[in-house]
Amino acid sequence: MSAKIQIKISQGKDAGKIFAFTEHDTCVFGRMADCHACIPDDTEVSRHHFILEVNPPQACLRDLGSLNGTWINGTKCGGRKSGETPEEGAKRKYPEAAVKHGDRIKVGRTELEVSIEQPKEAPQHRADPALGDISLLSPAQLARLIFGAPD
Repeated sequence: MSAKIQIKISQGKDAGKIFAFTEHDTCVFGRMADCHACIPDDTEVSRHHFILEVNPPQACLRDLGSLNGTWINGTKCGGRKSGETPEEGAKRKYPEAAVKHGDRIKVGRTELEVSIEQPKEAPQHRADPALGDISLLSPAQLARLIFGAPD
């Protein structure tokens, strides 16, 4: 199983909607139909609100100059300045923020919940050094190991 990132709308008109990612992708969240993750019913969400780059299990978010900003766990990340037009705000480069399992992203009146699933690591087997010592093999065992069984 490979890593998987799910972004679930936990509050808002589209509550329950899930966006799932299992491989590298870049996704624009916003109100417009051309957004990969469209949230059309929240008028406080900007047309192109934020971009999310995922490469499971890692994810990174950047606001695109939204009017109300993007909030991660109650901390504002981006948003244009008061009096700036959307076009002016979109020209500025906003800082990226890493997104982790359990984070809550708020845009407008919509809240998103981040879930990151990672495969369990393969069990770590400890090899017995004596088992790897071929000097303990008889000549017949060594020949069988190198050349295979005679039949």
